[in-house]
Amino acid sequence: MSTELHGPILGRRRLSAALRHARDNTGATQEQVAEAMDWSLSKLIRIEKGTVGISTTDLRSLLAHYGVRDPEEINGLIRLAKTSRERPWWAAYRDHLPSLDFEKLLGLEAEASSIETFQSTLIPGLLQTQAYMRYVLGGIVNDVAGPESVNVREEVRLRRQKALFEVEGAPMFRVVLDEATLRRVAASPAVMRQQLLHLADLNTRPNIVIEVIPFTAGPYVDSGTFAVLSFAGSSDPPVVYLENAWYDMLIDKVDQVSKYQLLLANLRQRALNPADSEALVRKIADEFR
Repeated sequence: MSTELHGPILGRRRLSAALRHARDNTGATQEQVAEAMDWSLSKLIRIEKGTVGISTTDLRSLLAHYGVRDPEEINGLIRLAKTSRERPWWAAYRDHLPSLDFEKLLGLEAEASSIETFQSTLIPGLLQTQAYMRYVLGGIVNDVAGPESVNVREEVRLRRQKALFEVEGAPMFRVVLDEATLRRVAASPAVMRQQLLHLADLNTRPNIVIEVIPFTAGPYVDSGTFAVLSFAGSSDPPVVYLENAWYDMLIDKVDQVSKYQLLLANLRQRALNPADSEALVRKIADEFR
């Protein structure tokens, strides 16, 4: 288990995995550990899920109970615990964010080595122009949460874009889009044209690949919007983020993640190559004159 310093979300994820592994090595159940530590069972469960952090004092006591004696390992886990308690940049917007899993997504995006996503209805938020974004958020978020949340979501989305695409070491971003996302009139013709030309220009960047499934590809399995985030370290398995009108959630179970990875591979087989995808995007952009 790597203890190299990272952001609070990945740090907490690594710490939680390390603590679960340490408990498994003892053969103890969560109930047994909670009783021995004089904690509530819910406290231990939340720590192992990464829902809450853990103090240095509690961590030292827990590691001692598990028989962890290596000073280097203990110090590394303490560093992870401290990192996981840091205040992330999105904390100021927390009241307007949709869920805890979305907050985790924000942290994991910044740590990912690659992000692969599928979208069948709208241009992905990370690739939206600000004008297109305002139309979309105004029509979706405003109906549910009000205008203040629209402004906050817009600001958060712009910060996500900057963090992902305007920094050194930005992740590889690979997108599969249904042609419907390009043709759906989500904004004025001028804004749609600007958005599609922006999308085509992004496709020329070395760390962005955009592939379009044309209408001529026929029917396929549409599981809704999802993204697979992968990480450089072997100790950090990939996760899937699901998003729809009713809920959003992160999935980290290996068998479920692998299904979405396979689905992405199948979707790519139906998509045009990046060059032909860019040509189609520019062709449709010209229709919005």
